[in-house]
Amino acid sequence: MACERKQFYNQIVESGKSTNFYKLIRRGLSNTISKPQGFMNEGQLILDLDKQSKGFARFYEDLAVPKQLEQFDSDYHENTQFNLELIRKIVLENKDTFSPITPDEVKSAIYKLNNNKSSDEYGICAEHLKLASSTIFNVLSVLFNAIIEHCYIPLQFLSGIITPVHKKGKDATDFGSYRGITVSYTIGKVFEHVILDRIEDRLPLDQSSLQFGFTKHISILLAALLINECIVEAKEFNLPLFIAFFFRRCRIVVQI
Repeated sequence: MACERKQFYNQIVESGKSTNFYKLIRRGLSNTISKPQGFMNEGQLILDLDKQSKGFARFYEDLAVPKQLEQFDSDYHENTQFNLELIRKIVLENKDTFSPITPDEVKSAIYKLNNNKSSDEYGICAEHLKLASSTIFNVLSVLFNAIIEHCYIPLQFLSGIITPVHKKGKDATDFGSYRGITVSYTIGKVFEHVILDRIEDRLPLDQSSLQFGFTKHISILLAALLINECIVEAKEFNLPLFIAFFFRRCRIVVQI
């Protein structure tokens, strides 16, 4: 059974297909515990469905909103903000070198969207754009060029429908035990595909060779292998080892 599970996980990672990912979600849902009667929030049990929905909304909003915590390095933060502003100025000063997005690029991006997927919060799915008149290619190319020209991201691009999916083995009454699966704005996806097509060839040159997630043809299992080898070597030579995981509420402890 363990071997079958491992083979299934490997298949998901190596194929990169979203269909296998959703198989994993359905498998988790079929074996998960029954829906809890309520959720804990600040020590109180919430039973009202409307309050539960608002509780999830606040939880995911809290994850998305940048924070200023006292343990942050203020000098590093200030330097980062300065660099971002510098990049913005450089981009604005070199706008004339940008090649406008063409209707053909929009068409290519639209046909890369997957069919039979959930509609976004406006009821738009990939099929609507694929079966629309070719006028849509011209309209969206004008819209996308305006977004880049004015350095403005529409609010619709930043919103989506979040479905909480319970993390197996976690406390079902805790909002933090649910992974948010988001259906984002369909037209925003088209814009992202257009940009990705333009920079895709450069990405392998600019990113670290040690980045495994969100990288074509590279399995994240390699990252686990490297961590395991580091642990083995640290134990063998009695060396201290520090590993930082950038996940909320991550409580992984490495003992050497």
